[in-house]
Amino acid sequence: MGGQKAIEISVGSQFGGENAVLSYDSPAPASVSASNGPGGSSKNLTVTGSNFGAVDGSPTATVGVSKCLSTAWISDSSVLCTTAPSSSGSASIAVQLEQQSGSLSKAFTFDAPV
Repeated sequence: MGGQKAIEISVGSQFGGENAVLSYDSPAPASVSASNGPGGSSKNLTVTGSNFGAVDGSPTATVGVSKCLSTAWISDSSVLCTTAPSSSGSASIAVQLEQQSGSLSKAFTFDAPV
């Protein structure tokens, strides 16, 4: 379950509000455009899934323990992540929006340098 937001409505000089009347689901990454890439350099990945926001809410993404160098919202179902250089091994990918986060375990592998 995602978070809840307060809602306020105003008409002219009158307004009203409620807490916890609008809720949303957490981001849910489901797949990645590549399953592996070089460990010592950056790679652009498209993360697809759902609940990334109907409009650009400035999501962030992480691959393993490293925050993506940049994350760009494309649509409610995809974000573009530029990975930070990392050592070899498999990594989870997480997408965060507001205070909500969703992850996909063992979604990407950094290849060992040759």
